[in-house]
Amino acid sequence: MYGDGTHRTLWAKVTGAPTIYAVVTKAKKNYERYDAYKWFKVLEKDFNIYLKKHELDWEGKTSNGFSKIVYRGKSLGYFYIYSPSDFNWKYDLTNEKLNVWKEQQQQFKEDLSKSLQSKKEFQTIMRLTPKKLKSKLLSFFNYRRDHWMFSDDGRLKFKKVGFDMFCIDQKNITS
Repeated sequence: MYGDGTHRTLWAKVTGAPTIYAVVTKAKKNYERYDAYKWFKVLEKDFNIYLKKHELDWEGKTSNGFSKIVYRGKSLGYFYIYSPSDFNWKYDLTNEKLNVWKEQQQQFKEDLSKSLQSKKEFQTIMRLTPKKLKSKLLSFFNYRRDHWMFSDDGRLKFKKVGFDMFCIDQKNITS
């Protein structure tokens, strides 16, 4: 069992012992891993600032590179992006994996931009819709949401996420 020797050192000082028995191991700094760690911290900080700016956050563990993203405390679903907890310091903190993470972050930002545009479109439509028709229109969009979610057309997922964000905003406004 190895440690940093703090307990033995303190005990030696308390008891006045002139020497301490210990196995000394010289550590070598792994500059490549240290640089990767510094880059990881920059990517993590910048992306967390981006998430906070849009009232988003990570939730739960990932599975196979998917992360659960929440908006204002409500789940938006799983997105193909590593979460910071996916990086195991001993094995996964590599420049290759960090490059993948950086690309995932960029793709997520592009996708979110499309979803935010879709949310804005829903807000505009609902603002221009007469009160009598709003509930019917919301029901129609909710019905279409299921089709957007399971659509093969990738651009429709942005409508689903935008609609979900719109609904979360509406529930927060009416609460």
